[in-house]
Amino acid sequence: MENHPFLKLQKILLEEDNKYATEQLILASLFMMVFESFKGFMNDKIEYFFSDGFTTKDGKITFKRGNALKKIIKEKGRGNTGEHNNEFFRGCITWFHENGAITKNEAQETERLYKLRNDIGHELFSIIFLDNKPDMKLEDIGLILNVFSKISNWWLTEIEAAIDPDKFEGADFENAELTQLWLFKELIAKVLEQKTTIDEIIKKASKAAN
Repeated sequence: MENHPFLKLQKILLEEDNKYATEQLILASLFMMVFESFKGFMNDKIEYFFSDGFTTKDGKITFKRGNALKKIIKEKGRGNTGEHNNEFFRGCITWFHENGAITKNEAQETERLYKLRNDIGHELFSIIFLDNKPDMKLEDIGLILNVFSKISNWWLTEIEAAIDPDKFEGADFENAELTQLWLFKELIAKVLEQKTTIDEIIKKASKAAN
């Protein structure tokens, strides 16, 4: 089979409608927006839940990391297979998996998506122009939205509602959704003009991860 190098470059330079380049840049920015929001949500919840009071750093008040969280990072964030060095992130994802918030495959896929997040941040040129990097895919955004949704719902029902059940009496947990997630799905649908709904894409990504 004849090789055709620089296929991405040909698409970008020769397509009159610029559809490929536009879509790839939009998907990369949407992915980063969703992933960073998910990462921030997870980090904040874990740091708060396992905090040992407060401390000051650079003149700012922050949570003081408790021994339980230090143990999670040490035992579950280090020495595990993965393609990035964020021990805190890996430890948290493993903790959520072991506590039933997400499946093993979803945890592994989230590891892969963290690597993609790093590639977008440092190697976006290669992703857009070079054939040795895979195209940005809407399915990856669907997958991280699915993991974000599962972890946020698990946190609501298993942590917040368990700690203060009176506050959540009569709550419709099955249909609960973070405002951030709803806004992301609305934005993605409008920007990409999807014929299939974002919920269908998330469902498909969830099946693929399991």
